[in-house]
Amino acid sequence: MASLESGKSVITLTKVDFKPYLENLCTEFKTLVAIENGIFNYDLAGENYILNAEVFHLENAINNILDNAKKYSPEPEIHLKAYKDGHRLVVEVTDNGIGISKEDSQRVFRKFYRVTNGDLHSEKGYGLGLSYVTKVIKKHRGKVQMSSEEKKGTKVRLTIPIVS
Repeated sequence: MASLESGKSVITLTKVDFKPYLENLCTEFKTLVAIENGIFNYDLAGENYILNAEVFHLENAINNILDNAKKYSPEPEIHLKAYKDGHRLVVEVTDNGIGISKEDSQRVFRKFYRVTNGDLHSEKGYGLGLSYVTKVIKKHRGKVQMSSEEKKGTKVRLTIPIVS
C-alpha cells in the first residue's frame, strides 16, 4: 500500500489475457469457501479478457473483495460474474452478507476506515483492503462501484478497460 501511494511505479501494466488468471483464482476460492461450508459460484463469459494489467495486484484486489464477501457473510453465498461490456471488462461480486449502511458505504474505500458494530470490530483488519482495491483499479484505469443493503448483502462492481 505504501508503495502504491509513494508515487513510485510499482504497477507495470502489460498486455495479458486475464481470463486464465481469473479462472484459477475462482477455482482456488471455490475450494476455500467449500472447506468452510459456504457456496461460491462463478460465471466467466467470453473467450478472453485482454487487458493492460499488473496480474499480481489485480488478482490481489479481486481476492480482497472475495475475502470480504466470505468474511462478512455468516453463511456465505457468493457469486462472481465477469463479462465484456463494450470496451470494458466487468467483474461483479455479489454476496448475501451483513451488508453496509448507506452512510458507511460512502466511507469504506477510505484508508483505515472500518465499519463498526457498536464499539466492536467483529473481524480483524486494518481498514486497508478496499482502499488498496480502489488504488489498484484506478492504476488499471478502471472504476469500483458498490451497492449494499444492511442484512441483504453487497455487490461490488469493477470495470477495467479491454485492449482492442
